[in-house]
Amino acid sequence: MHKRLVTRNWRIVFVIGCVCSLSFPVTASVTGLPPCLTLATAQFLPRQNAVTVVSPKFALHKGPLQPQIERLLTAEFNVDTVDWQASPHHQWPTEFTVEAVSWRQVLGKILSAYKLQAVFYANRSAVIRYREQ
Repeated sequence: MHKRLVTRNWRIVFVIGCVCSLSFPVTASVTGLPPCLTLATAQFLPRQNAVTVVSPKFALHKGPLQPQIERLLTAEFNVDTVDWQASPHHQWPTEFTVEAVSWRQVLGKILSAYKLQAVFYANRSAVIRYREQ
C-alpha cells in the first residue's frame, strides 16, 4: 500500500521503499502507482550539455599486434585468459590512436583490419581467431 503526505507547499512524498519528492503544484490526479510511472519524466532528465561523454581511445604502437590486443582485452573487457588462434606474426605498422563510441567498436576496428574476430566466454576468457567466411 502506498502512503502519501501532502503539506502546505504542495510537496508530495511517496514512500515506496525509497523517497521521491516533487516540488511543484500537482494538477493531475495521483494514482496508486509510483510517481515515476504517473508523471512525465522528461522534465526530470538532466540537460544534455551538462553531461560530458568521453569516447574510448586506445593507443596502438608499431610492433606485434597480439600483446596490444591482449592488453586491451584485459584492461577494458575484464578478460583473464586470451586464446590467440591467429598468426602471431601480425604487426601494427605505426603509432595510431583508435577512437570509437564504445570499447567493443574500438576492438572491432582493430580486428577488422586483419579479418579477425573476438569470441568472449563467461569464464572471463576470449578467443581471437580469423573470421568465418
